[in-house]
Amino acid sequence: MTDPRRLTRPSITRLAAIGGLALAVLLLAWHQFAVSTPPKHRVTAEFRNTINLYPGAQVKVLGVPVGSVTDVRVEGTTVKVTMEYDGDVTLAADAQAAIVPPSIVGDRYVQLAPAWTSGPRLADGASLGLDHTAVPLELDETYRQLGRLASALGPTGANKNGALSRLVLAGHALVQGNGKQFNASIKALAKALDTLAAVDPNYQHTVDQANTIGTMLVSNDTTIRALVTTLAAVSTQLYAQREDISAASRQLNGALGDVAKFVDTNKTTLTSTISGLANVAGVLRTRIKDLDDLLTIAPVGFTGTVNINVGKNYDPHDHRTTGLPGRTTSYAQRGVYTSNLGVQLSGTVALICQQATGATKIRLAPLCAAMQAAGNDLGLVLSQVSAMQAGSFDPAGLLAHLRAAATK
Repeated sequence: MTDPRRLTRPSITRLAAIGGLALAVLLLAWHQFAVSTPPKHRVTAEFRNTINLYPGAQVKVLGVPVGSVTDVRVEGTTVKVTMEYDGDVTLAADAQAAIVPPSIVGDRYVQLAPAWTSGPRLADGASLGLDHTAVPLELDETYRQLGRLASALGPTGANKNGALSRLVLAGHALVQGNGKQFNASIKALAKALDTLAAVDPNYQHTVDQANTIGTMLVSNDTTIRALVTTLAAVSTQLYAQREDISAASRQLNGALGDVAKFVDTNKTTLTSTISGLANVAGVLRTRIKDLDDLLTIAPVGFTGTVNINVGKNYDPHDHRTTGLPGRTTSYAQRGVYTSNLGVQLSGTVALICQQATGATKIRLAPLCAAMQAAGNDLGLVLSQVSAMQAGSFDPAGLLAHLRAAATK
């Protein structure tokens, strides 16, 4: 080793130059590191609670430490956690933050996910709300939930009347000796799920829709129960009357067979009759205005006609001014008049029916048939109408008399 006392001035100068050169190299390296290392990013996350999470806790992405928690602050009913992570780490715009416990006791860390691969990126200084954060289930909360479940299934809950015990016994009887079959069923179900996952990437959407349907059924439980009860009652009634329903079905089948035979046997007559009815309906449809006028004016005119022959000193407001013989004679003459009128009209109608041809005969066929059924006794009908008081006369009464005459 060189004795410092023997160092010459040139030696000291060389050592100073070497030291300055080393210092310059260190400064240059530090500058290059500072320039190449990007500044840290900051993100704020809102949690429902942060048990055992303190400033300085690690922040990880895919299990790799990338930063730390810088601040934990209570704001209202939530906790706001501020974190810093390396500037060269990129997160997706829809990133989420979750507090992860490494064990039952000990410090926890914050996991940020997912890491960015493509698409929008999480901006520096972004804030993650409660819908993008998650906290672990605590042990005491697990105990509370288990306690509630035990109470719900216990003697004061679902097993109050022994229903749960019966279910367990029934399940035991069901699975007894069927282990291989259940194992095969589970394996087949697993393969089916794998197949569904491979062919339907939207199976999660299907599950969500099924969950929505289940929620709707639960919310309408009362209505569904009433529907099931009603259906059960209806099924019971139908089962009790199954013999009557079967007999009615057989009879209906026989009746339909008879109708089919009748139609087949008389199809020519039915076709002709229906065609005639269609013609009559067509004529009535074209003359509906005339029929309406006839039903409105004819009763008034006919009443006036039968009242032409009146007794001497006849007062329509006081019938007592005419003597009894005069009134009797008047009514008798009216009867003769209406009878003669009926005979004349009957003869005229019969003559028209005999002489009608072609389309006219087809159109008059229903009227001619009705007159023939009444024995051409239109006078009897008119006599009955004349006996009706003018104040109580109406077109419906006239039609009723015509129908009565046609059935004789």
